[in-house]
Amino acid sequence: MNDRHRIRRCRGPGRRTLRRAYTVLEMMVTLPLLTLLLIGSTAALGIVGQVANNGADISKAAMRNPAALEQLASELECATSIVSRSATQITVVIPDRTGDAAADTVRYSWSGTAGAPLTRQINGGTAETLLDTVNAFSLTYNTVTVGPTTTAPSIDLRLVAPTAAAPEIVLRVRLLNEPVAP
Repeated sequence: MNDRHRIRRCRGPGRRTLRRAYTVLEMMVTLPLLTLLLIGSTAALGIVGQVANNGADISKAAMRNPAALEQLASELECATSIVSRSATQITVVIPDRTGDAAADTVRYSWSGTAGAPLTRQINGGTAETLLDTVNAFSLTYNTVTVGPTTTAPSIDLRLVAPTAAAPEIVLRVRLLNEPVAP
């Protein structure tokens, strides 16, 4: 019987074939490469973690801008009168929001200095910070004069935040009650 038939007989049904194992040389080459790969990926994850932590503050600032503007816009929309106004501040009277059955006076203001906060003050109380740092904030009043009365049907709002993640926001707020403008 030749060698070829003998090999077939050894691999017949019910018999296992032997697998080839890794050699010592293959293991000596592979393990250091895997170690370097593991060290590199660990370092990359550490860097990503640091960037994510630093970026969290920027993301929070970017998320606060729309929320602050939404609050400002909703309060301006329902304003019944404008007490005072300028390019960087507005004081309006709005229906009761504090639950004391009396109309509330809300003042939004920005100092005009880049990096200063945008604040909100209700009923002459302590001013709360809506946005920590604002590079630019402006209010443009669109007024209509009919006879002796000047009303404000809308206000254009412009806000520039200090981060690239939160670009310039321009918003036109329609004042539903068209309050008298001082």
